[in-house]
Amino acid sequence: MKLKKRIFGILLLFGIGVFISGCGKGKVRMASAEIVFTGTLSENEVFRVEEEVCTLAQARLLLVNEKNQYEKSFGSELWKQELGGQTFEDYIRDVVQNQLAQMKAMVLLARREQVVLGEEEEEQIQKAAEAYFSSLTAEEIGILQITEEEIQQFYKDYCLADKIYQYLTSQVEEEISDSEARVIVVQHILLEVDEETEDKQEIRNRLLELKRQAEEGSSFSSLAAEYSDDSVIEYSFGRGEMEKAFEEAAFALSVGEISDVVESSSGYHLIYCVNDYDVEKTTNNKVTIMEKRKQAAFDRVYQGFAAGLVSEINEKAWNSIRFEELSSVATQSLFLTYKEYLE
Repeated sequence: MKLKKRIFGILLLFGIGVFISGCGKGKVRMASAEIVFTGTLSENEVFRVEEEVCTLAQARLLLVNEKNQYEKSFGSELWKQELGGQTFEDYIRDVVQNQLAQMKAMVLLARREQVVLGEEEEEQIQKAAEAYFSSLTAEEIGILQITEEEIQQFYKDYCLADKIYQYLTSQVEEEISDSEARVIVVQHILLEVDEETEDKQEIRNRLLELKRQAEEGSSFSSLAAEYSDDSVIEYSFGRGEMEKAFEEAAFALSVGEISDVVESSSGYHLIYCVNDYDVEKTTNNKVTIMEKRKQAAFDRVYQGFAAGLVSEINEKAWNSIRFEELSSVATQSLFLTYKEYLE
Protein backbone atom coordinates (compact mmCIF):
# COMPACT_ATOMS: atom_id res chain seq x y z
CA MET A 1 0.00 0.00 0.00
CA LYS A 2 1.44 3.34 -1.02
CA LEU A 3 -1.05 5.92 0.14
CA LYS A 4 -2.80 5.29 3.40
CA LYS A 5 -1.25 6.55 6.61
CA ARG A 6 -1.35 3.48 8.83
CA ILE A 7 0.91 1.19 10.86
CA PHE A 8 1.56 -2.33 9.66
CA GLY A 9 2.37 -5.38 11.76
CA ILE A 10 0.96 -7.44 14.55
CA LEU A 11 1.28 -4.66 17.11
CA LEU A 12 -1.79 -3.04 15.59
CA LEU A 13 -3.76 -6.26 15.97
CA PHE A 14 -3.64 -6.09 19.75
CA GLY A 15 -3.57 -2.30 20.08
CA ILE A 16 -0.24 -2.59 21.84
CA GLY A 17 0.85 0.73 23.25
CA VAL A 18 -0.84 1.66 26.45
CA PHE A 19 -4.56 1.17 26.45
CA ILE A 20 -6.62 0.90 29.58
CA SER A 21 -10.32 0.15 29.45
CA GLY A 22 -12.48 -0.92 32.30
CA CYS A 23 -15.60 0.11 34.17
CA GLY A 24 -16.79 2.21 31.26
CA LYS A 25 -16.07 2.08 27.54
CA GLY A 26 -13.06 4.37 27.29
CA LYS A 27 -9.54 3.67 26.13
CA VAL A 28 -6.47 5.69 26.85
CA ARG A 29 -2.88 5.87 25.69
CA MET A 30 -0.37 7.82 27.73
CA ALA A 31 3.28 8.73 28.06
CA SER A 32 5.33 7.35 30.95
CA ALA A 33 6.31 9.22 34.04
CA GLU A 34 10.03 9.97 34.39
CA ILE A 35 12.00 7.00 35.72
CA VAL A 36 14.99 7.31 38.06
CA PHE A 37 17.16 4.73 39.81
CA THR A 38 17.60 5.11 43.57
CA GLY A 39 17.95 1.52 44.77
CA THR A 40 15.48 1.79 47.67
CA LEU A 41 12.87 -0.73 46.46
CA SER A 42 12.55 -4.15 48.07
CA GLU A 43 13.23 -7.35 46.14
CA ASN A 44 9.49 -7.88 45.68
CA GLU A 45 8.83 -4.37 44.32
CA VAL A 46 9.38 -3.71 40.62
CA PHE A 47 8.81 0.03 40.63
CA ARG A 48 7.20 2.92 42.45
CA VAL A 49 5.43 5.97 41.02
CA GLU A 50 5.47 8.43 43.90
CA GLU A 51 3.78 6.40 46.68
CA GLU A 52 2.13 3.85 44.35
CA VAL A 53 4.04 0.53 44.18
CA CYS A 54 3.86 -2.30 41.65
CA THR A 55 4.83 -5.68 43.06
CA LEU A 56 6.85 -8.33 41.27
CA ALA A 57 3.82 -10.62 41.31
CA GLN A 58 1.60 -8.02 39.64
CA ALA A 59 4.24 -7.49 36.95
CA ARG A 60 4.36 -11.24 36.29
CA LEU A 61 0.57 -11.31 36.18
CA LEU A 62 0.27 -8.76 33.38
CA LEU A 63 3.29 -10.07 31.50
CA VAL A 64 2.05 -13.66 31.38
CA ASN A 65 -1.41 -12.62 30.20
CA GLU A 66 0.07 -10.50 27.41
CA LYS A 67 2.50 -13.27 26.52
CA ASN A 68 -0.20 -15.92 26.25
CA GLN A 69 -2.52 -13.70 24.20
CA TYR A 70 0.21 -13.20 21.60
CA GLU A 71 1.25 -16.85 21.58
CA LYS A 72 -2.36 -17.88 21.02
CA SER A 73 -2.32 -16.07 17.68
CA PHE A 74 1.32 -16.22 16.60
CA GLY A 75 3.07 -19.04 18.44
CA SER A 76 6.00 -18.98 20.86
CA GLU A 77 8.60 -18.42 18.12
CA LEU A 78 7.36 -14.83 17.96
CA TRP A 79 9.56 -13.81 20.89
CA LYS A 80 12.78 -14.49 19.01
CA GLN A 81 11.90 -12.08 16.21
CA GLU A 82 13.73 -8.76 16.00
CA LEU A 83 11.91 -5.45 16.34
CA GLY A 84 13.86 -2.19 16.31
CA GLY A 85 17.12 -3.83 17.32
CA GLN A 86 15.69 -5.89 20.18
CA THR A 87 13.79 -9.14 20.49
CA PHE A 88 10.01 -8.99 20.44
CA GLU A 89 10.03 -10.34 23.99
CA ASP A 90 12.08 -7.39 25.21
CA TYR A 91 9.87 -4.99 23.30
CA ILE A 92 6.69 -6.35 24.90
CA ARG A 93 8.36 -6.33 28.31
CA ASP A 94 9.10 -2.62 27.87
CA VAL A 95 5.51 -1.97 26.80
CA VAL A 96 4.10 -3.82 29.81
CA GLN A 97 6.41 -1.93 32.14
CA ASN A 98 5.04 1.33 30.74
CA GLN A 99 1.47 0.07 31.04
CA LEU A 100 1.95 -0.66 34.71
CA ALA A 101 3.68 2.64 35.45
CA GLN A 102 1.01 4.59 33.61
CA MET A 103 -1.78 2.80 35.43
CA LYS A 104 -0.20 3.76 38.75
CA ALA A 105 0.15 7.36 37.57
CA MET A 106 -3.53 7.42 36.68
CA VAL A 107 -4.37 6.19 40.19
CA LEU A 108 -2.48 9.20 41.53
CA LEU A 109 -4.35 11.49 39.14
CA ALA A 110 -7.66 10.00 40.28
CA ARG A 111 -6.67 10.74 43.87
CA ARG A 112 -5.87 14.34 42.98
CA GLU A 113 -9.23 14.74 41.27
CA GLN A 114 -11.03 12.95 44.14
CA VAL A 115 -12.31 10.20 41.86
CA VAL A 116 -12.96 7.06 43.92
CA LEU A 117 -14.50 3.63 43.50
CA GLY A 118 -18.09 3.13 44.57
CA GLU A 119 -19.28 0.45 46.96
CA GLU A 120 -20.75 -1.66 44.18
CA GLU A 121 -17.52 -1.42 42.18
CA GLU A 122 -15.53 -2.51 45.21
CA GLU A 123 -17.80 -5.53 45.64
CA GLN A 124 -17.56 -6.52 41.98
CA ILE A 125 -13.80 -6.13 42.00
CA GLN A 126 -13.59 -8.47 44.98
CA LYS A 127 -15.74 -11.04 43.17
CA ALA A 128 -13.65 -10.71 40.00
CA ALA A 129 -10.41 -11.20 41.95
CA GLU A 130 -11.84 -14.26 43.68
CA ALA A 131 -12.97 -15.72 40.36
CA TYR A 132 -9.66 -15.11 38.62
CA PHE A 133 -7.57 -16.40 41.51
CA SER A 134 -9.64 -19.59 41.73
CA SER A 135 -9.14 -20.12 37.97
CA LEU A 136 -5.38 -20.48 38.52
CA THR A 137 -3.84 -23.84 39.22
CA ALA A 138 -1.63 -24.41 42.26
CA GLU A 139 1.37 -24.57 39.93
CA GLU A 140 0.45 -21.24 38.28
CA ILE A 141 0.02 -19.55 41.66
CA GLY A 142 3.43 -20.85 42.69
CA ILE A 143 5.16 -19.58 39.56
CA LEU A 144 3.43 -16.20 39.62
CA GLN A 145 3.76 -15.96 43.42
CA ILE A 146 0.51 -14.04 43.34
CA THR A 147 -2.11 -13.62 46.05
CA GLU A 148 -5.81 -12.90 45.69
CA GLU A 149 -5.22 -9.57 47.45
CA GLU A 150 -2.67 -8.50 44.82
CA ILE A 151 -5.07 -9.39 42.01
CA GLN A 152 -7.76 -7.38 43.75
CA GLN A 153 -5.40 -4.39 44.02
CA PHE A 154 -4.54 -4.70 40.33
CA TYR A 155 -8.24 -4.65 39.43
CA LYS A 156 -8.84 -1.63 41.68
CA ASP A 157 -6.04 0.30 39.99
CA TYR A 158 -7.30 -0.73 36.57
CA CYS A 159 -10.83 0.43 37.35
CA LEU A 160 -9.63 3.73 38.85
CA ALA A 161 -7.56 4.38 35.72
CA ASP A 162 -10.66 3.99 33.61
CA LYS A 163 -12.79 6.13 35.93
CA ILE A 164 -10.38 9.06 35.82
CA TYR A 165 -10.33 8.80 32.04
CA GLN A 166 -14.13 8.83 31.91
CA TYR A 167 -14.25 11.73 34.36
CA LEU A 168 -11.83 13.90 32.39
CA THR A 169 -13.48 13.18 29.04
CA SER A 170 -17.12 13.40 30.10
CA GLN A 171 -17.52 16.92 28.71
CA VAL A 172 -16.25 16.16 25.21
CA GLU A 173 -18.72 17.16 22.51
CA GLU A 174 -20.21 13.93 21.16
CA GLU A 175 -22.03 15.32 18.11
CA ILE A 176 -20.17 14.26 14.97
CA SER A 177 -21.67 15.12 11.59
CA ASP A 178 -22.02 12.66 8.73
CA SER A 179 -19.87 14.98 6.63
CA GLU A 180 -16.99 14.93 9.11
CA ALA A 181 -17.10 11.15 9.53
CA ARG A 182 -17.94 10.20 5.94
CA VAL A 183 -16.07 7.20 4.60
CA ILE A 184 -15.80 6.58 0.88
CA VAL A 185 -14.67 3.67 -1.27
CA VAL A 186 -12.56 4.27 -4.38
CA GLN A 187 -10.45 2.37 -6.87
CA HIS A 188 -7.36 3.90 -8.40
CA ILE A 189 -4.71 3.44 -11.02
CA LEU A 190 -1.25 4.56 -9.98
CA LEU A 191 1.61 5.15 -12.39
CA GLU A 192 4.90 5.77 -10.62
CA VAL A 193 7.37 8.21 -12.10
CA ASP A 194 11.14 8.06 -12.34
CA GLU A 195 11.91 11.77 -12.07
CA GLU A 196 15.22 11.42 -13.91
CA THR A 197 14.20 9.32 -16.90
CA GLU A 198 10.45 9.60 -17.45
CA ASP A 199 8.40 12.36 -19.05
CA LYS A 200 5.65 13.44 -16.67
CA GLN A 201 3.40 14.55 -19.51
CA GLU A 202 3.74 11.14 -21.12
CA ILE A 203 2.62 9.53 -17.85
CA ARG A 204 -0.36 11.89 -17.72
CA ASN A 205 -1.27 11.05 -21.30
CA ARG A 206 -1.19 7.34 -20.55
CA LEU A 207 -3.60 7.86 -17.66
CA LEU A 208 -5.89 10.04 -19.78
CA GLU A 209 -6.03 7.25 -22.35
CA LEU A 210 -6.99 4.76 -19.60
CA LYS A 211 -9.67 7.20 -18.42
CA ARG A 212 -11.07 7.37 -21.96
CA GLN A 213 -11.22 3.57 -22.13
CA ALA A 214 -13.02 3.38 -18.78
CA GLU A 215 -15.55 6.04 -19.77
CA GLU A 216 -16.23 4.12 -22.99
CA GLY A 217 -17.11 0.97 -21.08
CA SER A 218 -13.92 -0.80 -20.05
CA SER A 219 -13.86 -2.09 -16.49
CA PHE A 220 -11.90 0.34 -14.29
CA SER A 221 -10.86 -2.45 -11.92
CA SER A 222 -9.60 -4.55 -14.84
CA LEU A 223 -7.58 -1.63 -16.16
CA ALA A 224 -6.18 -1.06 -12.68
CA ALA A 225 -5.24 -4.72 -12.31
CA GLU A 226 -3.37 -4.57 -15.61
CA TYR A 227 -1.68 -1.17 -15.47
CA SER A 228 -1.50 0.14 -11.89
CA ASP A 229 1.83 0.16 -10.06
CA ASP A 230 -0.04 -0.30 -6.77
CA SER A 231 -0.93 -3.89 -5.95
CA VAL A 232 -3.99 -2.62 -4.06
CA ILE A 233 -6.79 -1.39 -6.30
CA GLU A 234 -9.53 -0.43 -3.85
CA TYR A 235 -9.31 1.76 -0.75
CA SER A 236 -11.85 2.73 1.89
CA PHE A 237 -11.03 5.81 3.97
CA GLY A 238 -12.23 8.90 5.77
CA ARG A 239 -10.83 12.40 5.90
CA GLY A 240 -7.26 12.81 7.06
CA GLU A 241 -6.16 9.32 6.05
CA MET A 242 -4.76 10.04 2.59
CA GLU A 243 -2.47 12.65 1.10
CA LYS A 244 -4.33 15.92 0.70
CA ALA A 245 -4.45 16.06 -3.12
CA PHE A 246 -5.62 12.45 -3.40
CA GLU A 247 -8.21 12.89 -0.66
CA GLU A 248 -9.65 16.12 -2.07
CA ALA A 249 -10.01 14.63 -5.54
CA ALA A 250 -11.59 11.44 -4.19
CA PHE A 251 -14.10 13.19 -1.93
CA ALA A 252 -15.22 15.45 -4.80
CA LEU A 253 -16.41 12.46 -6.85
CA SER A 254 -19.88 10.95 -7.02
CA VAL A 255 -20.50 7.25 -7.56
CA GLY A 256 -19.27 6.17 -11.00
CA GLU A 257 -17.19 9.29 -11.66
CA ILE A 258 -13.52 9.24 -12.59
CA SER A 259 -11.14 11.99 -11.52
CA ASP A 260 -8.72 13.94 -13.65
CA VAL A 261 -5.06 12.99 -13.23
CA VAL A 262 -4.01 13.53 -9.59
CA GLU A 263 -0.42 13.90 -8.47
CA SER A 264 0.82 12.55 -5.12
CA SER A 265 4.19 11.66 -3.64
CA SER A 266 3.71 8.15 -5.06
CA GLY A 267 3.14 9.27 -8.65
CA TYR A 268 0.06 10.00 -10.77
CA HIS A 269 -3.42 8.57 -10.26
CA LEU A 270 -6.83 8.11 -11.75
CA ILE A 271 -9.50 7.70 -9.08
CA TYR A 272 -12.85 5.97 -9.60
CA CYS A 273 -15.60 6.39 -7.01
CA VAL A 274 -17.22 3.11 -5.98
CA ASN A 275 -19.21 4.46 -3.00
CA ASP A 276 -19.33 8.13 -2.00
CA TYR A 277 -20.93 7.35 1.39
CA ASP A 278 -20.35 4.00 3.09
CA VAL A 279 -23.00 4.05 5.83
CA GLU A 280 -21.63 1.28 8.04
CA LYS A 281 -18.03 2.48 7.90
CA THR A 282 -19.11 6.08 8.46
CA THR A 283 -20.92 5.01 11.62
CA ASN A 284 -17.82 3.16 12.81
CA ASN A 285 -15.66 6.18 11.96
CA LYS A 286 -17.76 8.35 14.27
CA VAL A 287 -16.67 6.10 17.12
CA THR A 288 -13.03 6.45 16.07
CA ILE A 289 -13.29 10.24 15.85
CA MET A 290 -14.91 10.35 19.29
CA GLU A 291 -12.13 8.26 20.79
CA LYS A 292 -9.55 10.64 19.33
CA ARG A 293 -11.38 13.65 20.79
CA LYS A 294 -11.50 12.05 24.21
CA GLN A 295 -7.86 11.05 24.00
CA ALA A 296 -6.87 14.64 23.23
CA ALA A 297 -8.99 15.95 26.12
CA PHE A 298 -7.44 13.47 28.52
CA ASP A 299 -3.89 14.14 27.33
CA ARG A 300 -4.27 17.85 27.99
CA VAL A 301 -4.58 17.06 31.70
CA TYR A 302 -2.55 13.90 32.03
CA GLN A 303 0.62 14.89 30.18
CA GLY A 304 1.31 17.84 32.46
CA PHE A 305 0.49 15.78 35.54
CA ALA A 306 2.72 12.83 34.57
CA ALA A 307 5.64 15.06 33.68
CA GLY A 308 5.96 16.05 37.34
CA LEU A 309 5.99 12.49 38.70
CA VAL A 310 9.08 10.57 39.71
CA SER A 311 9.24 6.80 39.28
CA GLU A 312 11.78 4.39 40.72
CA ILE A 313 12.47 1.05 39.05
CA ASN A 314 14.11 -2.07 40.44
CA GLU A 315 15.94 -3.32 37.35
CA LYS A 316 17.17 -6.48 39.06
CA ALA A 317 13.64 -7.56 39.98
CA TRP A 318 12.23 -6.62 36.59
CA ASN A 319 14.96 -8.41 34.65
CA SER A 320 14.42 -11.52 36.75
CA ILE A 321 11.12 -12.12 34.94
CA ARG A 322 11.77 -14.15 31.79
CA PHE A 323 9.21 -15.65 29.47
CA GLU A 324 10.73 -19.12 29.55
CA GLU A 325 10.05 -19.28 33.29
CA LEU A 326 6.38 -18.48 32.61
CA SER A 327 5.96 -21.09 29.87
CA SER A 328 3.89 -23.49 32.01
CA VAL A 329 1.44 -20.73 33.05
CA ALA A 330 -1.53 -20.97 30.69
CA THR A 331 -3.79 -18.22 32.06
CA GLN A 332 -4.89 -15.47 29.68
CA SER A 333 -8.22 -14.46 31.23
CA LEU A 334 -7.12 -11.58 33.49
CA PHE A 335 -9.14 -8.98 31.60
CA LEU A 336 -11.90 -11.31 30.44
CA THR A 337 -12.70 -12.03 34.08
CA TYR A 338 -12.56 -8.33 34.90
CA LYS A 339 -15.00 -7.47 32.12
CA GLU A 340 -17.37 -10.23 33.18
CA TYR A 341 -17.89 -8.50 36.53
CA LEU A 342 -17.29 -4.82 35.81
CA GLU A 343 -18.19 -3.95 32.23
